Amino acid sequence: MNKKDLIQKLQKNEYDEYIAPENFNINFPEYLDDTKVMRALGKRSGESYILTNKLSERILNDYNFIREVVTYENIKFLKKIKSKYYLDENIYFHDLKKRNNEWLSHYGIEHYPQKILNDKKFIKKAVEINPVIIFFAGKSVFNDKKLINIGLQHFIKKTKKMSKVHRLSACPDIKRNSPIRSFLNERDLVRDLIMYSPSIFKSISTELKKDKELTLLAVKKDDSNYMHIHRKFKLDKEILIASFETGTMYSLEYMDDSFRSDPEVIFTAINQCNRNSAFDSEFMTELIDTELLKNKEFVLKVLNSKLSNAYQYIDFDAASGMGYRDLWLQRQSEEYERLTSTFH
Repeated sequence: MNKKDLIQKLQKNEYDEYIAPENFNINFPEYLDDTKVMRALGKRSGESYILTNKLSERILNDYNFIREVVTYENIKFLKKIKSKYYLDENIYFHDLKKRNNEWLSHYGIEHYPQKILNDKKFIKKAVEINPVIIFFAGKSVFNDKKLINIGLQHFIKKTKKMSKVHRLSACPDIKRNSPIRSFLNERDLVRDLIMYSPSIFKSISTELKKDKELTLLAVKKDDSNYMHIHRKFKLDKEILIASFETGTMYSLEYMDDSFRSDPEVIFTAINQCNRNSAFDSEFMTELIDTELLKNKEFVLKVLNSKLSNAYQYIDFDAASGMGYRDLWLQRQSEEYERLTSTFH
């Protein structure tokens, strides 16, 4: 493959095992010292660290190549070889700008050099480029409360423009000893964070987790927050039922045993569930009191549920014994027609 074709292929950023970093030194050894080719490879994949032992001094000192390959592994390598770019702020600014297009990719930011993450001037400029970095800022930065609040406000502003699906992963996992946790105790700020980045709920202060309004908001925005609610709410049916508003029933796995035979809780979970998020019937029976599925009134409600495949939670023979054979078959037929119509 000639140089021009190789560069064009790399720039398309399509997976090709032949030109993947792990095979590059074998298939294209003649280009390992070519800055244009290596820059194209660097833009294509952060996995270029695989080639580090094969790269020449010229490539390792090429700024345009190095700035494209900032990943956890490459940062470690830059430190190991005492690269002049290891503490170059522009390298990390460039990385943040790249992440801004797909900024939910947090992996690697926590491995920026501590000197960089503890630099207030860097963080102040960085939060304007990509505010997610505020969650990784060093301890010295957290002496500046104004700067942290600015960073969090930038983060909220950014998440407001995201889709509901992307908001679920907008906030990175926050370690228990992370300095940012000390700032997650102001109610108004936390409420906005939960509204637009609901996964933050698991990291807020214990006192705020005792706030029912915040807890309701959190489980309505992301049902997985139910596993992080304060113990005082474990017997609160309103909060459990609110978690089903997301269209899933995963909270059933974490609910108190006393709810497993509660018709209102179980029926609400089934009725509000999205079809593609529904549990299979076998898993469902492990989470609820099976006696409930023998209750004629409850079975009828389930078969009439708006969830198109709700009939699957009901045993056919049991339904037949209750006189609901035709209704069960009708719901099955409706589901079949719904599924087949999507293919036409």
